[in-house]
Amino acid sequence: MEQHNDHIWLVVGGKAWAIRAIEHDDVIWSFHLWRGYYPKLETKTLVMIDPDWDNYCECAVKMLNILNN
Repeated sequence: MEQHNDHIWLVVGGKAWAIRAIEHDDVIWSFHLWRGYYPKLETKTLVMIDPDWDNYCECAVKMLNILNN
């Protein structure tokens, strides 16, 4: 199976994860994530309560810039 880079990514713990699904109820957000290559895929669920999206985006851009240099 060939994988593609057409996913939406979320940076968690300094690593980029592909988003498999998002669930939210008011202020609680659950992100179901994956990374790696078949058949050795890693999965993770991240739960956020009332996230500060502006701060997250600023930090994510900084982290991705560091990882790409």
